[in-house]
Amino acid sequence: MGVQPGNPLVGGINLRIPAIQSPNYVAGVSGWSVRIDGSAEFNNLTIRGQFEGTDFVINSSGAFFYSGTPAAGNLTASITNAAGTDAETNAYLAGFTTYGTVGGVLTAVQINGSTLRWSTAATEAGPWAGASEIQQDGLGNLILASMFGATLGTVVNDQLVVQNIVPYQPGTSSPETWHALGSMSAGWSASGHAQYRISAEGELWLSFKDIVPGTTVADGTVIWSAANGLPASYRPANNRRILCYSTGQTGNVGGCAFELETDGSIQCYGFTKTSTGRADLYALVPISE
Repeated sequence: MGVQPGNPLVGGINLRIPAIQSPNYVAGVSGWSVRIDGSAEFNNLTIRGQFEGTDFVINSSGAFFYSGTPAAGNLTASITNAAGTDAETNAYLAGFTTYGTVGGVLTAVQINGSTLRWSTAATEAGPWAGASEIQQDGLGNLILASMFGATLGTVVNDQLVVQNIVPYQPGTSSPETWHALGSMSAGWSASGHAQYRISAEGELWLSFKDIVPGTTVADGTVIWSAANGLPASYRPANNRRILCYSTGQTGNVGGCAFELETDGSIQCYGFTKTSTGRADLYALVPISE
């Protein structure tokens, strides 16, 4: 029976019948159908613009998934070819990335090519800063790396060779990422790194690698000034002298030390030769006692 004027398929903008469909429509097999309840079925679908759901957006930049309605601060995952910023001001990374908060810090876990990377940001608008990553070298080996220039460990022949891993006991929050100390004084230099951070328990971690003695090594020489040393919230309540591993100096390799001052400066003790050897320090320091 043909369509009569009083019984149209569409009245105004409203569909008046249960569904419209192609002549060859078989559910789950062929053809297409658009139903009055809002559901539809197609064999293939091409969208030239943006596809939006209640908690996701797919467009030419990638696929973005949110915790609730898309908004600033609730991006939970993205799949993209390149880094950028979505319409809600959330900065996103390339590859497959998940976003969340760990210990009050915004954290992203990113898989991009053969690299698994952890990054942090101050706000959802970024920028994201790499903290650590696991790399695959193409030979079956995994490399654990810090984004501060240190190799943490390497998996070779199914064995993990660990270097510079920071151990800490589980606490109420995760430890900070490493911060770099400023320029050194008295001709001293760091050919490796000089870093500090607060542990999950609120104690100060120090990691010095390849510290080269300068033109002055007398006891009490300030090798980091207060301005380039530890910020106020990282300074010990009392001066603390910490033995370090040293080479190229007179006496026991453990006889040299660095002293943390309450003003944030750092001094040297026990060094006897300038521009010779190196010193390494890895220590957990109480700062509230």
